[in-house]
Amino acid sequence: MDVFRCERVRIIAADDDEISLLLYRHILSEKNKKINCRSARKGPRSTGEEILKSSPEFSPSFELVTCTQGNKAVENVKRANAENRPFAVAFLDVHMPPGPDGLKTAEMIREADPHIEIVIVTGHADIHPRQMASRIQPANKLLYIQKPFHQYEIFQFASSLGAKWHMECKLEQFHDKLENEIEERTCALRDANESLRKYIADLEELEKKKKELEIRLQHSHRMEAIGTLSGGIAHDFNNILFPLIGYTELAKTYVPADNPAQEKLNEVIQAANRAKNLVGQILTFSRKTEEKMQPFNLLPIFKETIKLLKSSFPSTIRFHQNIELQDGLVNGDPSKIQQILMNLCTNAYQSVEEEGGDIEVTLTNIRIHEKDYILYPDIEPGSFIKLEVIDNGCGMDRKTLRKIFDPYFTTKPEGEGTGLGLSIVHGIVKNHGGHIHVYSEPGHGTRFSIYLPLLESRKKAEESLLIEEPPFGNGESILLVDDEIPVLRVEKEALENLGYRVTIMQDSEEALSLFGKAPQNFDLLITDLTMPKLDGIALTQEILKIRPELPVILCTGFSESKNGFKKRAEALNIAKILNKPLRNLEMAKSIRGIIGAKIGA
Repeated sequence: MDVFRCERVRIIAADDDEISLLLYRHILSEKNKKINCRSARKGPRSTGEEILKSSPEFSPSFELVTCTQGNKAVENVKRANAENRPFAVAFLDVHMPPGPDGLKTAEMIREADPHIEIVIVTGHADIHPRQMASRIQPANKLLYIQKPFHQYEIFQFASSLGAKWHMECKLEQFHDKLENEIEERTCALRDANESLRKYIADLEELEKKKKELEIRLQHSHRMEAIGTLSGGIAHDFNNILFPLIGYTELAKTYVPADNPAQEKLNEVIQAANRAKNLVGQILTFSRKTEEKMQPFNLLPIFKETIKLLKSSFPSTIRFHQNIELQDGLVNGDPSKIQQILMNLCTNAYQSVEEEGGDIEVTLTNIRIHEKDYILYPDIEPGSFIKLEVIDNGCGMDRKTLRKIFDPYFTTKPEGEGTGLGLSIVHGIVKNHGGHIHVYSEPGHGTRFSIYLPLLESRKKAEESLLIEEPPFGNGESILLVDDEIPVLRVEKEALENLGYRVTIMQDSEEALSLFGKAPQNFDLLITDLTMPKLDGIALTQEILKIRPELPVILCTGFSESKNGFKKRAEALNIAKILNKPLRNLEMAKSIRGIIGAKIGA
């Protein structure tokens, strides 16, 4: 109770007897406070007295408000609450005519202030305490005293109940403060918990991304292994194609132009070129290669690819083609355009594979005008070749459509798809200055529409498609080095037919030895890249040490740099790098251009 020794206690007393009110003022006045305290200690020890005994210096300060009617007491209580100066204790006489009696007044005061301590003062014993307690709740804030009373009893009630009221106020403040702290701590814990959940979610997301990256890394390693393997296969396969193409072209020179065999030999060359393009596609899939843009007619590529696809699809797949192409000249890489068609048709096949279905491929010319902006908002006006692949398979929802061109995105089960097919298609189309549109709905199939710009300069394209006669030599001497005997033989015959003197060597070290004995006897070195002992780069380095001005042509069965050979070749100022298998025309033009430039210099 020490904390309340100096607290001010506001008290209201309601009694219709002015003498009683005067007595309240006398008892609770400052000058009588010490007397009342001593009187309280001399009397019988009630609970209140024990409180005073335990606090001998307890001397509360009272502020007393008196009134003769219950209604006035209720008004005072309400006003005090509104002013935030509430009363701690109310002494109410039972009989206060002509207004409400003490019990009714107590009920109204309790309604106005639930915290106030109420003391019922009565001179009669006709009202039972239980009746009072039942009407004025709660019972722990209600006491009663009978008249006549001793002054120390009033002082004791005022002091004890005032201290109790102040203690409850303090407890309520402490409770509110505690609740606020608990709420703050709860909010802090909630925020910390949310941060922890977010942190865990971020960790899970990072773990998921880590697994995705690991899968991509594994896939990259597999692709790298495929690239290495396919590079070796391409080298060997191109060495097989080289003599096949070379000897066929030589055979054409021995057959009259009007001989039916010419057509058969052309078919052989076309087939060999298709094989060459297939090797290029393998390398394109496994590695990034530079696209060789050139004017070409899309129609033969289209027909050839469709023929291949029809033979590879089962009979449950109904394949339809619709060609309405008037002009099919485009500028691009034929093998890449073929890859677009292969990838899209493969996707279409997989969508109808389980239950069978229809795949339709169309090839048409289309002219897009400015007024067609609504239909083609991302395409500039102009002439295009429109390639469409349509299936009646399962289709895709909008969520899937938004991701189909993302690298590594696939709807196939794990291990059954790379997720690269459509991203490669998208990249090829964009690199060719084209556009790709997709329309699909679940259960209604999918339509891929490719728009490739039509080549505007027909004259230049047609000139590039004309058959050229190979330029002839003037008896220049060529040192030809390759570890493949069939390649050496066909190149030797082809070059000799063009008017060159050719020395062939299968062993690169023997070739170096031969050159060292008579370096001035040769006008040009043509060497393969991949050979045992000295490879093409190493052989070139040694030969250029002997004769730095000698022009060199490097031939390779790889379609991209292997072990950085192109940079090494550029460092040696190698005149030309040619990819196998070579056409005789390509070889003849390259040689003539290099030797002619040397003579001109």
